[in-house]
Amino acid sequence: MTIMEPIVIELLGHPRGKGRPRFRRLGNGATITHPHPGTAEYEANLAHEARIAMDGRAPFAGPVTMALEARFPVPTSWSKKRRQQALVGALRPVVTPDLTNIACITDGLNGVV
Repeated sequence: MTIMEPIVIELLGHPRGKGRPRFRRLGNGATITHPHPGTAEYEANLAHEARIAMDGRAPFAGPVTMALEARFPVPTSWSKKRRQQALVGALRPVVTPDLTNIACITDGLNGVV
């Protein structure tokens, strides 16, 4: 097993979760699935940043370990007291999307990393 230097992929902006696909039924009873438009764009942006981070290297052939960090702004609707608690780390806001949906967006790394 070879241990490599970590590859850091940073996608700026508000974290986004994977959106639900859209379905369209055809007259013959078949169904066409369309990815959520925002999801496709976000995954493309993630893939772009991953290509830059990979710096021309081929995608890994085996398993990889990933650490994911998503940072969200403190809600502006919170009181001064709650905002201050959140800014010092004493209070963690519950946010949408949840971790599962954020982790699913990493499908954009397939074939790149």
